[in-house]
Amino acid sequence: MHTANPSPKNHNGSAGKPSRHMYNDFDGELKLVRAYLTTRIATATMCSVDLGIYRPNLCRYVAELTKQGLLSIVCVSKCEITGFKAGYLTSNPDLIERIKEKKGFIG
Repeated sequence: MHTANPSPKNHNGSAGKPSRHMYNDFDGELKLVRAYLTTRIATATMCSVDLGIYRPNLCRYVAELTKQGLLSIVCVSKCEITGFKAGYLTSNPDLIERIKEKKGFIG
């Protein structure tokens, strides 16, 4: 189960301004997010917490994967971490194809 972190910390464990290294591994983190969402359905916040990826970077990865057609929203429901409505994401090709068919996409 996911739990909210009461005192947000950076990857280096210190609170405050994000460290510079948080912005250096776009391709590696992108691949990690895609692999993570291939095996499960999760919100962006859940991905960020589980993978330890800086939230704004994760949003960039979600946007890039969506643009490439490699990620899709499965449903919108209450996030297990925030308690707010959020899109549950997947990069599982079978699920993405079924979502496209259900929504009437062609190709």
